[in-house]
Amino acid sequence: MLLVVALALGGCGGTDPAAREPAAPTALPGATATPGAPGGRPTTTGSATPAPVLPVDPDARVRAGAAGWLGLKWSRAQPGTFDYVADFPAGLTFAEVEWCDLEPRPGVLDWTRLDALVSDAVTLGHAPMLKLRTGQCWGTTPPRVPLPPGRVGDEAAGKQTSTPPRDLDAYLALVRRVVQRYAARGVHVWAIENETDVPGFWAASPAAYDRLVRRVAPVVRAADPRARVLDSGLSSTGYGVVLAARLLARDRDRAALAAYRLHYGRRIEGGASRWPAVERVGGRDGLAAVLRSEPARRARQTWRHALALVREGVVDAYQLHFYEAPEALAQALRAVRGALPSGARVEAWEVGTAWPGPRWDARRQAGDLWRSTALLLGSGVRVVVQLPVAWTPDADAQVFRGLTRPDGRVLPAGRGWAVLARALAGARPGTVAPVRERRGVRWLAGPAGSPRPWRAVVWSETGPSPAPRAWRLRAATGRRLPAGSDVGAAPVLVRSPGPIR
Repeated sequence: MLLVVALALGGCGGTDPAAREPAAPTALPGATATPGAPGGRPTTTGSATPAPVLPVDPDARVRAGAAGWLGLKWSRAQPGTFDYVADFPAGLTFAEVEWCDLEPRPGVLDWTRLDALVSDAVTLGHAPMLKLRTGQCWGTTPPRVPLPPGRVGDEAAGKQTSTPPRDLDAYLALVRRVVQRYAARGVHVWAIENETDVPGFWAASPAAYDRLVRRVAPVVRAADPRARVLDSGLSSTGYGVVLAARLLARDRDRAALAAYRLHYGRRIEGGASRWPAVERVGGRDGLAAVLRSEPARRARQTWRHALALVREGVVDAYQLHFYEAPEALAQALRAVRGALPSGARVEAWEVGTAWPGPRWDARRQAGDLWRSTALLLGSGVRVVVQLPVAWTPDADAQVFRGLTRPDGRVLPAGRGWAVLARALAGARPGTVAPVRERRGVRWLAGPAGSPRPWRAVVWSETGPSPAPRAWRLRAATGRRLPAGSDVGAAPVLVRSPGPIR
């Protein structure tokens, strides 16, 4: 399965090809991976502040690329979640590489942290992906757009703002060195920047980002012919205004208003939305006025650039980020697939649940996550990464719901996500397809020539009906269900001896 390890860095690029490179350890700062230690566990070496040790069980670990389709983004700042992370089937991981972190001073490259993060990912059996960001420091230009006054409810919380490099050639040289260094360690998937429609992530114009990608992507491929390059991904909240504007342009006012409300309803109700509540299309505070705002125009510009980058072959896949309700995801997927060339690769690097406020329901979150994943896989998406593992306790508001609590106690969604990950392990790509008689997705598990049970995630939108008694069922919370249980609006995982239609 595609386990994404969230390894946030900061950084800025080099101007001197002979920049000094300190010796890079292969484990956590203050720790080394001791040969012969169980599972290659990082062990401390007497540092005054020992790094947390990840509990790795080599017998329970599935090697990278063999475990399926799903992912998991976790934080090293939350050691309470490490048991859940270590027990989770392995797959892809990713780190954010900021130029300013990699080169804090001109001509001085420090690979220590990034080497350690990649090493830890490999120790867990995860194949790393890397996201290239410039960050904000001596090597970058000043922000060109106003930044939000605070980070409450903003998707850029805890991130360095990126801007274009002052010296593009120097940055491209740094990118080349990074790609070559980590291609030799098995890294072949790269994204360029993150959610550039959000000024807190990219404080320049969407056009400036487009220009940067068109220069960076060829350098990545030249440095590693096996590389796969993705765009930054439109923010999840960018889709609501994009979809509403598309509908409004076709004079579908009621549909546009409904799409906007569906997309932002949970965030607005929970008091953590960067988009306002609207009651009508016209008027000073209506939907049309919101869509004329600079943030909405910026989201639509970013969307258009992202589509063009895929259509023109500048990037190899479209990156999808989505945290809203599954019904809103269905609308977004139709728009994405309708706008991209047939067969275009789509990877969902960020999928989760944005549900602030007291009406959050832990069991509904588990079901929503399964439904969203089924919709993504059924539409041909082949990388689905859930984040976060746990919410950040010192955040102003809990917007993004996790799979565990910060202390590691597993929530219903966490139990269900691990069950689904294991069920998808070994799924054969040619067998993954939408379910026709109900809603959901089906697949055939196991290698060719072996007994291969069919599996599916299914639910009903027309009322409950009994499942065939040959089906073995589990709820999205991970709980086993009796044979013949009704299949209704809540999704269930099916194991069947025969095809599921």
